[in-house]
Parts: sequence; structure tokens; C-alpha cells
Amino acid sequence: MTNGVAAYYDRLAPVYGDGALFAARRKAVLDVAAREIASARRVLDLGCGNGAFIGSLREAFAGALVTGLDLSPEMIRAARRRTPSEVPLVRGDACAAPFRGGSFDVVLMSHVLVVVSDVESCLHEVARCLAPGGTLIATVGAGQWRAALAAVLGPDDMLQLAGLFGRLRTPDDGNAEAACAAAGLVPRSRQAPFTAEWHDVEQWLRIRWFGGLDEAARAQAESWADDVRTRASGHRLELAESVLVACKPR
Repeated sequence: MTNGVAAYYDRLAPVYGDGALFAARRKAVLDVAAREIASARRVLDLGCGNGAFIGSLREAFAGALVTGLDLSPEMIRAARRRTPSEVPLVRGDACAAPFRGGSFDVVLMSHVLVVVSDVESCLHEVARCLAPGGTLIATVGAGQWRAALAAVLGPDDMLQLAGLFGRLRTPDDGNAEAACAAAGLVPRSRQAPFTAEWHDVEQWLRIRWFGGLDEAARAQAESWADDVRTRASGHRLELAESVLVACKPR
């Protein structure tokens, strides 16, 4: 399964995380955990992808050492192109991180727990890597996205959206929270709200999904996007990410 995940994200390496919606989401996730992470000096972006989040982390943690780890070799190569040379980047598995115990004050996992093969093992590994008093920030679902999209699109367009790109994942707060607790972390579920215009959502769909479609499906998606744009332009969507903020006891 890990090879399949890496191959899937290899294809997204050039563009994943680009665009206004991804940027707003990154800010919202960090804002919701700002109190717990204010003094962090060693930060791990676990599942760093092409490094899009690393820039936000370096801004949020001025003076901190930010390290990135990802399973996809293409993502690591893309991250190297967009991050300063002093940022350590490591190819590795989130369930077997190549770091000493207690190495980090903060571990960020952005949409990683939905793709790892063993959530409980992964979170035990995160707990090992965290220093006492350290914090895990993990996005675990698109909390209000389905309702916000449905309010703009209506049932017919939502069905077409699901047919083109697959259904949006529902939040998995309960399972991830239980796995955190089993790993010795103290989790709290939070919502990280942000807003987006329809053109931001369309941009996100193109970045996240269009590139993985075959020629026929892409033509169908382009037709759908053109049709929806006439009705959805000008709409502001109230979105949120479901986030676990889990602390390791001192």
C-alpha cells in the first residue's frame, strides 16, 4: 500500500498545495493551534509533500528548525526545489520515522492519517518522536466542505462532482482521537474555519484532481466546471478543517 500511496502523490508533486484555498487552509490549521505551539523550536512536517506547508511553518516558527519527511520521492525532489537548502528533507515512512525519540516539539500531519496503512502504529511513532510537552497537529477531515459545497451546487452537481473526483472524505475525528489516546497523547478535536471564493475552489479542484484524470474524464470535468462557474461565481464558501491537537504529557 505504501508504494501505491507514493506513486499516487508522485503525480501531484509539481502542483500540490498551490493556490489560494490551500494557503487559507494552512493558515487556519496553524491558527487553531497557535497557543500550544508558540514556543516550538524543532518542528517536523510529517508527510511534507512538495514543501508547500514548510514555508508556512517557517513563518509561524521564526528561528525554529523545520524538517520535512515524505514517502514520495517526487514530492521530496519538488520540496527540495522550493525550500532553502538548510531545511532537512528526508524520504521515509510515517510509520517508521528515522528520528531519535523526543526529537521534535511539534509534529504536523496534514491529511496524512487518511492515507497511512496503520493509524495506530503511525501515532505511536509520532508520540515517540515528540518531546515531553510536545504537540501533534493533525488534519483529519474536511469538516464543513460537503455542506458548503452542497449549498452552492445543489444535489445534481454534487452527484456529478462525486462521479468525477470521488466523494470528499468525512471527518474521522473519533478513530484518530482514540488512536492518539492509545499512543499516550492527550487529544482535543477542533475546527479550523476559513473562507474561499468559488474561483478558489475551482482552482483547488484543478490542482488536486484534474491532473489525475484520463483525457475523456478531464474533458468531462472541464465541461462540468464551465457549467458550474456560471452559477457559482461570486459565492463565498464557509469551510473548515477538522484538526486534532494532541499533546504529549511532560
